Amino acid sequence: PILPHMSTPKRPRMDRFLRAAGRSYGGMGKEQQGAEAPFHFVQMADTQLGMEASFLPGGMAARHDKGWGNELKLLQKAVEEVNRLKPAFCIVCGDMIDEWPEEERDRKSADPDLRERQEKDFKEACSRIHADIPLLCVCGNHEIGNRPNSMTINRYTESF
Repeated sequence: PILPHMSTPKRPRMDRFLRAAGRSYGGMGKEQQGAEAPFHFVQMADTQLGMEASFLPGGMAARHDKGWGNELKLLQKAVEEVNRLKPAFCIVCGDMIDEWPEEERDRKSADPDLRERQEKDFKEACSRIHADIPLLCVCGNHEIGNRPNSMTINRYTESF
């Protein structure tokens, strides 16, 4: 039953990264997944695109090629394995990108352009997960900050 403080479930959004709505997730229902049957899933975490690059000397282009590029290759390998294993679903448990949200209070070093590029690369790589494998992306502190607020949470829910 829907209680007064709960909203009526909305129609699930079908964009690959925007399927969660109304406390449900499009493609993860009992009808689609066969909840009574045994299943396996893949759990990933801390892909944190851009972290290795942040430790390397040189301009952003050099850091992208040497660090971020390596991270992308590893993420692409993980995507290949997800597709090979054919799990019931794949869940990424936070810190998908390295750059912090600029909306976090007192965060002075955030680079919104860098964050946008990291998010784009993450989504491009994970878009290669077969469409019949639901992908759930759970936020971490690099997505919503160490002190989440309405702006960081809204930014996250607009993207993921």
